Amino acid sequence: IQSVTKVFTEFRSEAFALNWSAISVSVMTLAIVFLTPRRVSQWVPSPLLALLIVTPLSILLFSDSSLAAKGLTALPRIGEIPPGGLSFVVPNFNNHFNVIIQAGLMLAVLGAIDSLLTSLVADNISQTRHNSDRELIGQGIGNAVAGLFQGLPGAGATMRTVINVKSGGKTPISGMVHSVILLIVLYIAGDLASTIPNALLAGILVKVGLDIIDWRFLLRAHRLSAKTAAVMWGVLLMTVFWQLIGAVLVG
Repeated sequence: IQSVTKVFTEFRSEAFALNWSAISVSVMTLAIVFLTPRRVSQWVPSPLLALLIVTPLSILLFSDSSLAAKGLTALPRIGEIPPGGLSFVVPNFNNHFNVIIQAGLMLAVLGAIDSLLTSLVADNISQTRHNSDRELIGQGIGNAVAGLFQGLPGAGATMRTVINVKSGGKTPISGMVHSVILLIVLYIAGDLASTIPNALLAGILVKVGLDIIDWRFLLRAHRLSAKTAAVMWGVLLMTVFWQLIGAVLVG
C-alpha cells in the first residue's frame, strides 16, 4: 500500500508540474493540422493555418502576466531573434587552413548524406526521381558562398521538404521562396516570429513526422527480401535509439 501511495503521489506531483498551457497549444495545433478540410488546405496549408490561428490565441489566452498571476509556468516561445545582417568576410587561410579543410570535409559528407536522404523521401512522396549530382553541386556552391557571408552550412531538411511537398510545392522555386521568407523574417518580422510558441512547432512536427513514414513499405518490406527488411528496421531502430547520421552510415 505504501508503494502504491508513493507512486500515486509522485504521479500527481509530476502531473501538476506539466506545462498545461503548452499542452493546450499543442492540442489545438494537432487538431488544426489533422482536421483541416482538404478544400481549405489546398489554398492555405494546414501548418500555416495553425501558425496563424494558434499564435494569436496563445498570446490572448496564455500571456506571461496571466500565467504568472495564476502561479503557472510561462509558455515557452521562440523568443528574440538576434538582429543583424550579411557581411562579406574572406576566410583566413594562412592561420586556419587545416581547420577549414577538416571541418569542410566533415560537413560536406554529413550534408551530402542528409540531402540525399531527404531527396529519397521527397521522391517517395512526389513519385519523382531526383538528380543527385545537381543536388550536391548546388549545395556545395550555396554553402561556399554562404560561408563568405558568415552563413552556417546547410543541407536538405527532411521535415521542411515534406511540409513543402505536402503544401503543394513542386519545383525548386518553392525552396527559394522559403529562403526569401526567412530573410524577410530576419530583417522585418523578427518581433512577430518571436511570439510563436515552441509547443505549436512541436505539434506541426508531429504531423510532418507521421507524413514522412512510408507505412505501406513498413508492412511489405519483409516480402521484398530479408536483407531489405533488416537494413530498413536496423536503420529505423538506430535512428530512434541512437542517432540519425550514425544509423545512415551503418545502414
